Amino acid sequence: MKHSAFLFERYQSWQSDPATGATSCGCQQCQVPCRHMPGMLIPDDLPGYMVATRAGPLPQDLHPWAEANLLASPGARVIINGQPRPVPSLIPKTTDQGGCIHHQANGKCNIHELAPYGCAMFSICEPRPYDEERSLQAQIEIIRAWDNPLTETERLYTQLWNHLDAQGLREERSLKERRDKISDELAHLK
Repeated sequence: MKHSAFLFERYQSWQSDPATGATSCGCQQCQVPCRHMPGMLIPDDLPGYMVATRAGPLPQDLHPWAEANLLASPGARVIINGQPRPVPSLIPKTTDQGGCIHHQANGKCNIHELAPYGCAMFSICEPRPYDEERSLQAQIEIIRAWDNPLTETERLYTQLWNHLDAQGLREERSLKERRDKISDELAHLK
């Protein structure tokens, strides 16, 4: 079975299980990552994200759409065969303050129904079983898109990342810096 089919099946099963499905919480704690570290897209998120973010039909050249809606992130670093490996990821574009462009002043997400995997499948206030497995599966999916793309969506994912990176449209803050901001804000909420 292809990895994306495996991940999609798991995603569907998680969605249908209230204990593990997509988050719906909008509490103050769950909004903190929206203000500091938008969730990553996996390749299979691209079609839904395109629908959620476009005002009209997609142009033939997707670069202008990507420049308006995405950033290239260096992503997480994982260890594979004893060697550190970056997982270059696409994330929603951020505001000048570093928050997700979809996080509104009222605390709501304007694309919640089609939120990327890194947003939809994780919660701060209610850590759930499989969170580590979900994160690992998403990283595997992204690595596979880089190493051995099997679908047009996987090829598009890496092409858009390379374009954004070449244009200087990347997340410049380190993962540690973003996680520290989340930790600091969460500490003040408690």
